[in-house]
Amino acid sequence: MRIESATKAALVGLVAGGAILVGQVAVADACMPPPGQINGAYPADGEVVAPEVKMWLFGSGAGQLPTIELRDADDEVVETTALTSYLTSMFGVAHAVVPDAPLAEGTYTLSAQFESFPQSDFERVIEVDADAAWPAPPAPPAITWYRETHDQAVGNSCEFGDEHHRIMLQPSAGAVAYRLELETEFDTAFEIGPMGGRTAIEHGITLGDVVCVRAYAIRGDGVESEVSERCLPQKCRHYELDESPGALGTTDWSLVSEDSCPGDPGEGDEPGGGDVGADAGFDVGEWPDEDAGDDVGPQPGDDVGEEPQHDAGESVDAGSGDVGTGSGGDVALDDDGNSQGAVSGGGCSSSGSPAGGALSLVLGALGMLVWRRRL
Repeated sequence: MRIESATKAALVGLVAGGAILVGQVAVADACMPPPGQINGAYPADGEVVAPEVKMWLFGSGAGQLPTIELRDADDEVVETTALTSYLTSMFGVAHAVVPDAPLAEGTYTLSAQFESFPQSDFERVIEVDADAAWPAPPAPPAITWYRETHDQAVGNSCEFGDEHHRIMLQPSAGAVAYRLELETEFDTAFEIGPMGGRTAIEHGITLGDVVCVRAYAIRGDGVESEVSERCLPQKCRHYELDESPGALGTTDWSLVSEDSCPGDPGEGDEPGGGDVGADAGFDVGEWPDEDAGDDVGPQPGDDVGEEPQHDAGESVDAGSGDVGTGSGGDVALDDDGNSQGAVSGGGCSSSGSPAGGALSLVLGALGMLVWRRRL
């Protein structure tokens, strides 16, 4: 009887604490991913490319992956290998589509088909010119990296953490896509997206313990530039408990000085072959080493076509999903390079702190002590 009463008292306190913890879990569950979708692709619709093309489908969302096909003018399936990368951006995804052999001259249709509604199918028509040639390999993109840290994790159910990064890339001539690597103390996270036709690329990424940022520009046949690397941010801002803004990525960086990061620049802080301006996913498989040479013939178009999300970036975060070691986001862009809102169909709850659940557990323990004293 006494044990039962004491247990019941303890359970009442623990249930109260558990209820708040369940509330915290419910908050976390409120970040619902939108259904998978394709937001953009390379090559652009109607673009003329050389036979050794590497195609890209950029998307977002979660759930079913599309069936990707490449068909020729006779509607025959062309053998390809599709490599899917889940990105640092929230629910971001990139599909690299590589033909098993150089394409013959002619018209091709690249498609991504989903089985379930409301996921929308995607289709793109391209032209292959046997006489076309790729330009010289692109220069590495210049990186600007600002880091924001917090004494206590803040955010909402879609983006929660104590370290946030604003990363900007300057596009390189002749590049159609880019690959961004964020090396942490534990692993490396990836972001891949379109580069051609854009004046600037910006990401807001929530990821902890980032030690180096590297970027590569990618040519239309998959050949990459040399690496551009930084292992110390240009600007840093740390928030104490009493000054935390309660949300990530809200720093006005124009008010932060360039020498605000602790530590000394080390090797690799200047990009190889690129100039760092003042303000300027998982592995997609084998990245080509070979150089297609500098002989420039008739060149494929530079327009990448539709711009993907990447994100529902910081401000819109497509940032985490929770991928890898942390969540993140990057700025969503429409086909004209303009920023968009959060990915359609997704939702984030208001900010919250896990402290309430822990406090309630303490109250439960106190309940146990009160009953013990009554006994």
